[in-house]
Amino acid sequence: MFCTLGFIACTSAAVYFKDFVLSYTTRLVRWYHDTQSNTVIILSKKEYEVEYMLRDKTYRIKLPMQRGPIDMPIIQDIPTKKFLTDDVLEYAGPCLDFHGQSPMTPKDFHSDHIIVIYEDETYADFKADDHLQLKGKPGSE
Repeated sequence: MFCTLGFIACTSAAVYFKDFVLSYTTRLVRWYHDTQSNTVIILSKKEYEVEYMLRDKTYRIKLPMQRGPIDMPIIQDIPTKKFLTDDVLEYAGPCLDFHGQSPMTPKDFHSDHIIVIYEDETYADFKADDHLQLKGKPGSE
């Protein structure tokens, strides 16, 4: 009887392990495919298109070509004194307008209070639910 139970337990563990490895491999292949399928197409001197795949579906977004230097703001989380510039700019895009979508708030970056310091050394405070504005100063556009 012991041998039979040991065989069943061993077989169950082997089946579970095989399913786990298969599931992990499938997720890894999907992640790799999603990350390797981005394409940038230059449409004209004023516009380009980014094509990307997500879960086997192709999406496209058209963006204006950024000319000249960008006024890069410095972004800091006030409570922790941590600089969030790189994190926020990944979402803001090359035009610093969050790809024309609804702007993000400090809550999206796990913060209650963010300060944005512009190139001319002026700054703006953004509370938890305020929409971040990286280009110009709030109210100037």
